[in-house]
Amino acid sequence: MLARLLYRDGLMLVVDKPAGLPVHRGPKGGNALEDYFDALRFGLPRPPALAHRLDRDTTGCLVLGRHRKALALLGKLFKQGKVGKCYWAIVEGGPEADEGRIDIPLSKRDDARGWWMKADEHGLPSASTWKVMGRGRRFQLACARAFDRAHASIARALRRDGMADLRRQYLRRARRALEVHRCTFTREK
Repeated sequence: MLARLLYRDGLMLVVDKPAGLPVHRGPKGGNALEDYFDALRFGLPRPPALAHRLDRDTTGCLVLGRHRKALALLGKLFKQGKVGKCYWAIVEGGPEADEGRIDIPLSKRDDARGWWMKADEHGLPSASTWKVMGRGRRFQLACARAFDRAHASIARALRRDGMADLRRQYLRRARRALEVHRCTFTREK
């Protein structure tokens, strides 16, 4: 786990989450990234905890709070939309335009699983901008920036904007098709 550490300060850790491993154990049990957090204590009495989550197949920047006060602050920053995430996605097909905006309000699909979101015209605002970073014969590399609250899935949003998501097919071979490439924070002083 130490080899996957990207950033560390007194408030948070940022780790490079591998694809194919859920961040926490689901109803079926099994291995989860949280099982390895004990190695990231760095002298603190408790292991860090998740400040947000990423899907099982998504790779890249995952933010962990180092203690309760840090988790409360990080939760506030995420809730207020002061955390920006830049996703890179490999997609097949796509629009003729080189960039655009995806505006899909979201609501909880299931209250028991609060992170499970669905598109809902009466939901909370959720917006992403996207830009094609490169085009090949069949695939495109797209960069999408998520701004509001929680976006269910950048790949889902890209599909709605005319791009077919190859994440699941591609991940079986290369394990690297949707990635949180960068997280940015607007921190209060």
